[in-house]
Parts: sequence; C-alpha cells; structure tokens
Amino acid sequence: MATHQVTEEQVQRVDEKMQEIRRLLSLPDGSPCDPDRVTDALQRIIDGQGDPYSIDCDADPSAYDGLVVVEHKKGGLILWGPKKFALYLSEPQRVGVVASCRLLKELKSLPVMNTNVGDFFLRNPGLIPHEWKGNYIFFWGTIYRDQNGRSDGDLCVRCLYQLGDEWRWTYFRLIGDRHSTDQALILVTP
Repeated sequence: MATHQVTEEQVQRVDEKMQEIRRLLSLPDGSPCDPDRVTDALQRIIDGQGDPYSIDCDADPSAYDGLVVVEHKKGGLILWGPKKFALYLSEPQRVGVVASCRLLKELKSLPVMNTNVGDFFLRNPGLIPHEWKGNYIFFWGTIYRDQNGRSDGDLCVRCLYQLGDEWRWTYFRLIGDRHSTDQALILVTP
C-alpha cells in the first residue's frame, strides 16, 4: 500500500475550508440552516467559488434596463451579517419629504451601499430583514443616467421593493422627492 505525504499547506487549506463550513452551518443571524442553501454553499466551496455570503462591492455593477453607470462607490469585500446594515432616513424624510438632489448631497458622507449589495439580496431573499417590507430600499452608492428615451438622461438610483412574496429591482429618477418609505441602505459595521 502506497502512502501519501500530506504537506502543511494542504492541512492548512483543509482547515480553512472546514472553518468556512462551520460558519455556514451556524448562520450569523441564528436562523436555522436551509438544507438547500447549505448544499449550495458547500458546492460553491468545493468548486472554489468562495464564500456565498460575501459581497464584492468593488465589482462592476450589473446592467439594468438601459441605465448607464455615472458613479459607483466601491466598498471592498463585505461578509454578510444581519447587524452590518441599517436603513437610513434623513431628518426631512422623518416628518415629510426631501428633494432627491438634497438627499444625494447628504448621503455623500455616509457609507451608502452600492447595487452589488442589492444583487446579493436578490440572490438570497431569505436574508432580507422582515422590517424592510413595505419600503423601497435605495442603493445610493451607484448612480445611473437614464438612457431609455423616457427622460432627458436624468440621474437615477436603483432600489429593491417587494411585490407579493417576491423582491424586485426598480429605479427612480433624482428629480422628485423621497418619502419616509424610501430608505437608504448604509453599512453600520464592516
């Protein structure tokens, strides 16, 4: 019988994979593991595709319905966690409305999330917090220009909303007002 020497590097790689598996089997929010989600996550690890709960905020944003990216605020690699994100309302929104252009200026100094985070939530709708229902979740870290011919090239921002049991993308032009249901997603802890 032939013996095979295992190198220290191989042991370290196996240990790293086991740590990923342990983390997947105990989701950060304490919710029970969906067997299909765990199976998919394990297959991604086996295939070398990385952590299924990481969000690459440096990647180029996905294309959407004739919109052209004007600005994309990069944010590095974020590992999903239920306490990492918060919904943000400006003071004027709390009591009424705020002009989109004014809100955009206010949000420049905040850690707003880009559309890569929204894409992550659409791929993993079970991770979307229940409190988000009934709101439009805006991803102000990516600003677009509408090239659909329905406008004069207005600036736009994409947002998630729920229709029935399904979460979907839409966008709003930055020429109107934002209400209390129009909430910006910001990063609370990296």
